[in-house]
Amino acid sequence: MRLRGIGLSLAFLSLVVVADQLSKWLAVWMDFGFTENRGIAFGLFPSFDWVFLLAAVVLGLGWFLRVKKFSSPLTSVGLGLFIGGGSSNLVDRVVRGSVFDFLWIGIGPRFNLADFAITFGLALLSWSILVGKDRVKAQ
Repeated sequence: MRLRGIGLSLAFLSLVVVADQLSKWLAVWMDFGFTENRGIAFGLFPSFDWVFLLAAVVLGLGWFLRVKKFSSPLTSVGLGLFIGGGSSNLVDRVVRGSVFDFLWIGIGPRFNLADFAITFGLALLSWSILVGKDRVKAQ
């Protein structure tokens, strides 16, 4: 990942954190229905919330610092979304003690923009590494 790729990742990371925190503030202000999520994305594994969240952020940051050879903008954006979502949910856990979920599509548990960013970022990373420009070749 070149300096430009790192900048792109940091831009998306920042965008996710700001948008997620702002959306949660607006949801409270506009009195949306919400749940306090003590699990990871989409309410999974409520007993291991800190373990999974910290592991995701640490692994994401470690990967970010280690894979400088990746050059695809898709990889940079995916990494920024993934780490940004994890970071924003980490902010919630530190400040509020739980993650604030308020989006609902009629099925499944409630979620937030950070959960969406984590999921979409992971999908972009998977695509980029498995079949895209930064595909990892078998040795």
